[in-house]
Formats: sequence, C-alpha cells, structure tokens
Amino acid sequence: MVVVLRDRPFVDVTKKFAPEHFHQMVLRDGVFHCFRDGVHPPCTCAECEQQFRSSSLQLKDIFTYSKALSYIEAENLAGSLVSDAASDIQYLKHQCAVNGELIMKRWKKSALKRKNYILQVDPDIYPHQWCDAYFMHDFYLKAIKQPATEGVEYDFTPGGERRSHPNVCLLPYINLEGLMNEPARFLSLLYNRTRYSPQDWAPHDNLLLGKQFELGALETFYNRSCIIMHGEEYGKLIEWHKEKAHGWNYIGFPRGILILQAQQRLLQFLRKVVDQVLVGTNGNGAPSQINAIAKAFEHGFEKANDTSSAVEFASAYLNQPFSTPPVFDLEALLSIAQSQLNMHEDHLWLLQTDPAYTRRYISHVLAGQFGQILVKNHKDITTGGKLMRDATIYWFWEGVLEEVLKVRDVHLKFKNVIHSDEPLPEPYERALASLEALLNHQIQYRSKYIHRILPFRPGFHQNFKFINNSRLQTVSIGPVRLDGAPAIPEVFFKDKLDWCLRTLAGDNIDPVKAWIPNATPQHNHAMLFAVLDEHLTQCRREGRKEEVARLDEVLYSEFSDLAAIHQMLDMVGLHRPRCAQRGLEGIGISEKSKGWRYINKHFFAQDSFRAVKVGPDGRWHDSEYIPMKEAGSQKIAAEQRLAKLMNEFLATPKPTGSRIRQEWLDQDASQRAALSQLWAGARDRHRQTLQRLDFDENDIVSDLKVLSADSHPDYIISLRNEQDEIKSKILQRTRKHQMVNEQMVALNLEVHIPDITPKFEFRELKAKTKTRSVANPPPIPVGVPQSPSLSEAAQELPTRIQVSVSKSALGIFHSMFPSHSSEEASQKSVKWDSFVLAMAEPELGFVARHSAGGSAVQFEPNEKSKWFGEGKIVFHKPHPVPVIDPVMLSSMGKRLRKWFGWDNETFLLKGKN
Repeated sequence: MVVVLRDRPFVDVTKKFAPEHFHQMVLRDGVFHCFRDGVHPPCTCAECEQQFRSSSLQLKDIFTYSKALSYIEAENLAGSLVSDAASDIQYLKHQCAVNGELIMKRWKKSALKRKNYILQVDPDIYPHQWCDAYFMHDFYLKAIKQPATEGVEYDFTPGGERRSHPNVCLLPYINLEGLMNEPARFLSLLYNRTRYSPQDWAPHDNLLLGKQFELGALETFYNRSCIIMHGEEYGKLIEWHKEKAHGWNYIGFPRGILILQAQQRLLQFLRKVVDQVLVGTNGNGAPSQINAIAKAFEHGFEKANDTSSAVEFASAYLNQPFSTPPVFDLEALLSIAQSQLNMHEDHLWLLQTDPAYTRRYISHVLAGQFGQILVKNHKDITTGGKLMRDATIYWFWEGVLEEVLKVRDVHLKFKNVIHSDEPLPEPYERALASLEALLNHQIQYRSKYIHRILPFRPGFHQNFKFINNSRLQTVSIGPVRLDGAPAIPEVFFKDKLDWCLRTLAGDNIDPVKAWIPNATPQHNHAMLFAVLDEHLTQCRREGRKEEVARLDEVLYSEFSDLAAIHQMLDMVGLHRPRCAQRGLEGIGISEKSKGWRYINKHFFAQDSFRAVKVGPDGRWHDSEYIPMKEAGSQKIAAEQRLAKLMNEFLATPKPTGSRIRQEWLDQDASQRAALSQLWAGARDRHRQTLQRLDFDENDIVSDLKVLSADSHPDYIISLRNEQDEIKSKILQRTRKHQMVNEQMVALNLEVHIPDITPKFEFRELKAKTKTRSVANPPPIPVGVPQSPSLSEAAQELPTRIQVSVSKSALGIFHSMFPSHSSEEASQKSVKWDSFVLAMAEPELGFVARHSAGGSAVQFEPNEKSKWFGEGKIVFHKPHPVPVIDPVMLSSMGKRLRKWFGWDNETFLLKGKN
C-alpha cells in the first residue's frame, strides 16, 4: 500500500526557511489524510495574519504557499514588477500627451467598439461587475448541490472557486460590463494612474485585496521579508520587523507582492488597450500643448454646465477606483464630522421650532407597517422614541467630532516625530485607535436598528407577514418572510435593492463564522454602497420610479448616515503608519471623552426599539443583555407620558388659509405651544435617563441644550417679531375696511338714503390675555430683551449683504424666504438641479460637492462669493424624487437664514437696482 505523505511534489525548503518550516499532518473526519508543508508566520497577531498565512490555516490546501522564494528570487520578482509598472506609466503619459484627444474620441465612439478593444486585449476578462456577488452565488449553488452523504469537503472553499479568475480578484473594477458601458471609467483610470504614483495608490490597492487574501483566492508565495510600500524605495525588500510590519508601510511579502502584481497588471492592461485603440496611427509624435484627457477630468466626472460653478461629482463609492487615490486627511475627517453634526443639529432645531416640518417627518416615520399595524397609542410611543433616537444620533456626532479634534491636537503636538519609518507616538496611535473603535461601535449600533425597521418600511413590507404579540403596555411585532427567506447570494439576482440594504444592515457574515466576534464581512461595505448607487442610477435612467421609491426618505437618511461613518472609518484605516486595531475592551475603560462616556455608561444600549423574546415565565425578555436596564414600570410610564404629549401635538389643528387672520395666529400659537410641551417632555425623559445612568450634571446640561431650541431667546424674539408683523398687517387691513365703510356711509348720506347700516363692522385688535383654551405665544424669559422698534433694529443690524440673481433663481429664493406678511405659505416645489444652479449663481458662488459623507451634498462659498470663509451647509438631495417639496424648501430657507443670515431682501433681480 502506498501512503501519500504530501499532496504536492516535494519542495526542498530547508535552505530557504528552515527554522519556520514544518510538516503538518492533515486529518479528515479523524482519519489521516496527508502531510503538508507549512511555514510558521513571523508573528501571530491580527495584523500579521493579514500579511502571512497562519499555521492553522495551512491545514487547507487553498491556504498553503505555492512557492517559497529565496531573498534574491523575491527581490528580483518585486523589482521586475515595479520596473514594468514604471515603464508602462511613462509610455501611457507619452501617449496621453501625444494622442489624448484621439484616444478619447475613439474610446467614446460606442459600447460595441469598446467591447471589441477590451476583448482583443483580454479575451478571458471577467464579464460582470460586482464579481464578489457572482462568486458567492456560484459557490452557494455548488455547495447546496453537494450530496450530504459525501460529508464535508474541507478543500471546497469560496477562495478555491475563485482561483481561476486571478485578474478580477486582484482588480475587481476591471471587468467587461463596467468598462464597456461607462466610457469615463477607462479614461479616468488612464488619467489618475499616470498622474499619481503606485505608492500613492498602494493603501487603496491593498484595501481591495483584503477579502481575496483572506479567502485564499490568490496564489501566494512565501518569503519572510517585507516589501517597502512608500517613498523612493517603494517595492524594495527589507528584513521583517515587527513594529514596521504592524504599521503597514512595510508589508509582509506574501501580501505585498500581490499589491505590486495588481498594479503591474492594471498598467499593462491600460497600455495594451491604448495600443489597440491607436492601431493605424503613429504614436511617436510630439506632445500636444494641452493634454485632452487631463483637461477633461480635472473637474471630475460631471459639471452642471460650462458657465456655472456648480460641480456635482458622481458617487464617491461607485467611482473611487477611477478617482484620485484616497488618503488619510484630518481636515476631511473634521469636515465630515462637523457637517454631519450641523445637519443633525438643524434637524432637531426644526423639529422643535417648525410644526409643519415635525408633522411631515412623523408621517414619514409612520409610513409602511408601523402606521398600519400599531394602535394609536403605540404609534405615539414609536414616534416619540424616534425623536429621542434622532437626538441620540446628534450626541454621537458630538462625540465623534470631539475624537477627531483630539486626533488633530495630538497630531499637531507630535507632527515633527511622526515618520513613515517609525512606529506612531503612543498618544497619537491611541487617539486614532479610539476614533476607529468608536466608529466601529456605531456601525454595529446603526446596522442593528436598520435591520429591525427594514421589514416594516413601505418598500419591503410586502415580503413579510406580521405577527402582533402585544401584551399589556408592550408591543412586539414579529416579521415573518413570505418568500421562504431566500439565501442572501440568491437575493442579489432576485431583488438587488433588498440585497444591498439587508447586507449593509448586517446580513453580511458567513453563517459558518457567525459565532466569531467581529468576523470579517463577506462583502466590502464600499462595494455594497457602490452596488446600491449603481442600481439606483440605472433605475432612474430607465424610469423605474417605483423601485427608486422603495428606498424611502427615512431609510435613505439612515443609510446616508451609515455611509458617512464608513467613509470616516476607511479614511482612518488609510493612515500610514497604521494604528493597531483595538476593540471596545481595549480602549473604552481608559477613555473619558463624550463618545466613550456614552458607551461606558451603556447609554446606546437603552434603545426602546430592540429585539425581544418570550421567556419561560411567559413574559417578554430582551434578546440581548441590557446593562443598567430601566425598570419595566418606569420605562412604560415615561413612554406613556411622552406619547400623550405627542398625541396632543398631532391633535392640534393645523393653521390653514390666509395668514393675515387672528384665527390663523391663534391656531399657530396653539400648535407651537403643544410642540413645546412635547419637547419639554423629551427633556424630562432624557434627564431621567442620564441621571439613572449616573451621568454628571455637566453632561446633562450639555445634552439638554440641543433639546431646548423652542425656548431659546433668538427663537422667541423671531417668533414674536413674526407675530407682530402679521398683527400689524391685520390692523392695516381692518383700518382700510373701516375707511371704505365710512366713505360708503358718507356717500349714502349725501344722496339722502336714510338708515343705512354698514354691512361690516371692524374693530381694532387689542392685545389681551385670552381666557379661552388657545395657548398664548411663549413668554419671553427673564433677561431676554423685548423686540426693538424698527428704527432701533435698523441701527443695530450690520450692513445687509445683497446679491443679484437671475429671474428663475429669484423665484426659488423668494419661495424659500417668504415675507412674514405673505397671505399664505409658499406651495411651490423646486427641482433639486434648479436649486443647485441657483446656489451657484455668480454672485452667490456656492459650489456643491459630495464631500460631507454619505449622500449629503455640501454647499460651500467659493473665493469670489461674498460669504467666502463664512462656513458651509449640507443638504440631502431629495429622494426618491429629486424635487424639494414646500415644507422642505421652507426648512432649507430657515437653515440658510440661521447660518448665513439670508432673508427675502437678500436677493435682487439681476439688471435692476
């Protein structure tokens, strides 16, 4: 009998890595299978296991090294890849300078032409976008077809099924479908891969390899050295050093050589395609004075028009591989955190001061099954809880901003001793790790919430039946899928939107690894957001409005916020040297900043919307352990109080008709008083929670500040001024009618018509305390000055800034900033694109960019704007229809007034004084 000791030809490895080499006996179902050659990694930490193969993983054939290279062999391989890449870059630069215009012209000609160019260069190119989704689906189909009688096939792995497609595993964005259908992608690759060096792209290229390396999808070679991944010595070998390898500026050879291979293959592919496009031409002419490709891409993919300063970039996720290389940027991190904080602050401000905005928002929250299944009391509890959760999101961004500012301050302190070749100073590394862990914690928190509400939203509830198990004051609604809960790999082809949202919300872990804490997701989140962006874009292009509308406004906001957190997390991960990754247990105990106080005191665990189960005693119990949990009776009583206030607000009549009426003023005062009572209840609820969790008074005062906009002196004075203007208008109208009436009486007397009684009798309105149940306007607190007279106010106000705009822009801004004395609130809707162009008018000069994180669009004044240096503001592009409705248009105007002081008189018609 012959016993196979190794499942591969014997390789003499003793001279190459003798101390690390070992023979490993492989068992299958407890029975000897074979011996395999293995190599111990130089370090077994989490960082090094992403650069070398662990000893235990090498039990599977897919994770064994294909070759062991000597130092000279490894050095020559790395050197040749770097040299070839550099040669291709120079060649491509020359061709872009000489034939850039011709390359663009021919490449843009048709999709069929592009397909032919690509297939002539690489007949075996992977045909589909999103190769990961296709690979997972193919593996799933093979796995379920395996007969159960054959037992477990240990070497049948997802990575093994990908081995026949090495190019797309190295370069997932190089596929026939994407390059053929989107001409800008290839041209942008040509521009950005020649404009920036391979070392600039190394962190991004390394990030794309993470999942493929973990799965064993790529053949790996062993050498104990590291590859230098930065600076002038990029691509050279150096002896492995623990601290340097942990910083990722020096990467273990098995992982590092894959980065060099990916870059060389990409540049080789670009060169061959350019040669194919230029067949029949002489590519050795003199360089043109204008590089046509560079000129076309210096402003990004899309510009609103040639005369406007409104630049709207396409999806950051969808186009990241084709854009400039992403880098760690402290100012960008700060900008995202500050923009998100301001946006959520404004949202809370409007919820407290704008009844129409609040009513609109609540109606969106209750859309879908929440509004259909819940009884009235539970609806009020749900919406009250949602308002408190929105405040929690604001406090999270407060904590993130504090962490980013801490990173910036520590960086300034140590910037002279932060070098690529040395470990990070301990305080700076800790600050980075603290920010990273905080972002990771919040991703899990947000994902759980989205996962729970997704079945109830209007676009997805049709896939479920809902079992209402309400008991006493507790409501529990269990969604059960009607379609038999198809496996996630199948959903990609049946319902791509559902696949994107479910996977982003947590259905992204291999079931085999579900028990492992912080298991690596099956799909990179950047790829998931890219699939989502591409799907929505395609649906809009095809006019599939119903599909786009399934991602309703509430979900859109949640996923946008999640995307912003992911963007920040990616950016922190790009820092070189890299900070060591730590979990909550490794950081939270010693950190004292606001974000960590909330985590350490278990504030985020107190969510009222959470998973429950029926215990052995027949009562409801939380599915997960809730530290510092609120007593059930106390929780119910607090929620009922807030629900009662919510019900009273929603029951108040909405003001209708002309604003120039006392009845309208009374109704408006009544609804504002009810809204103020609701937020007074919210403040009481939050104070009780913080006191129960042992927060100190400073935190309580700080938190309640953002929940007190309705009692802020500025708001009270503004509201009083608005009411005074309307009362003045009512008085003017009353006096005018009285004068007309008196004139009619006099005329009748002159023509001797006796006993004429006026048809109308108007009385001058006098301020008095009402005895009926209509609420008075909020009183001005002690210490708040009374409204000044118009002459006094004119003297106190700074010089007004005014700008001239086009007629169309003027109409938009007058709808956003109606006069207080207008008869009725504007009912005008505005297209988003029209608003972007209006903000970009030459004298305004606000440039729109996707740089605020997620789907938010940031508007920032350019250098020619009169508001340059005064800050920026962020708005969400309306979804699913890119039209701003009247309520949102009004709320956007209020935010612009708050931050920039704009009003109805800021805008003049161009060409007129």
